[in-house]
Amino acid sequence: MELEINLHIYFNEQHNVTGHECTCCGVSVISEEGFRLRHVRGTVLSSTVCQSEHWGNLVDTKMICFGNEHGGGCTGDSGGGMFCEDENNQYTLAGIISWGSVRCNVGATVLTDIAQYYTWIQETMAG
Repeated sequence: MELEINLHIYFNEQHNVTGHECTCCGVSVISEEGFRLRHVRGTVLSSTVCQSEHWGNLVDTKMICFGNEHGGGCTGDSGGGMFCEDENNQYTLAGIISWGSVRCNVGATVLTDIAQYYTWIQETMAG
């Protein structure tokens, strides 16, 4: 089955999304039934909070942490996106889900920070 979304998504250029409410989307493995497209809203955590309360020195400056009071992503979500609405009501792709807890809804999810790779993405897409 194909899913078509008619929405223009912008890449996050240099916008700091710490403290913003955003949405992560991924294809979670939530039961023996297999994969299921899901989303979760949460807050982008500061590096300090992420390191001290969740992952320690495993998180560096090219990463973003995301979660809510119930945790973050699930197994199978890697490669999914984190989208944040900016002041112009445009959705920006701010992160790509990288890793997190093996159990769903436990701990923060760690994402690659798109802003750190924006120039490389633009150059690569331009050919």
